[in-house]
Amino acid sequence: MTSAGTTREVPMPELRVVAVSNDGTRLVLKAADSTEYTLPIDERLRAAVRNDRARLGQIEIEVESHLRPRDIQARIRAGASAEEVAQLAGIPVERVRRFEGPVLAERAFMAERARKTPVRRPGENTGPQLGEAVQERLLLRGALRGAGCVPPCATTGPASGRSRSRWRATSAPVTSRPA
Repeated sequence: MTSAGTTREVPMPELRVVAVSNDGTRLVLKAADSTEYTLPIDERLRAAVRNDRARLGQIEIEVESHLRPRDIQARIRAGASAEEVAQLAGIPVERVRRFEGPVLAERAFMAERARKTPVRRPGENTGPQLGEAVQERLLLRGALRGAGCVPPCATTGPASGRSRSRWRATSAPVTSRPA
């Protein structure tokens, strides 16, 4: 092995663990030439020893970026793309994508839930589902060419400045230009 970031290759000494510091916060390591080194016992080391790759990835993001994983997810939840978040955080987009999946699944779940929500006028007991009502309106206005073509709802949320449990569902038809 060689040390990184040098202009010439310098062999790295092979180290072995010889003790734990008296206060229990550092490992004491020793090289073959008897030089001693210390290594802080922190969350990153604990995750590496447990082979907890997910936690280690979170720690790396927290160290490399000013955005924590929960901040990354909040930005994606608010509609930012993985590329936009990666650029803002100064980290590779692959790291952002690790935290994007759960948010996209949550968004899809909420969109489906919104589509299935019954809508009714005051005083009515039952009504069509939101997805059906949207499809009917679009068909009446000529925005759809046939049945079974419901534009997906876009969901964002939880809406800022509101309760964390509130979501906002919006639907917009996709328009295409003649070729």
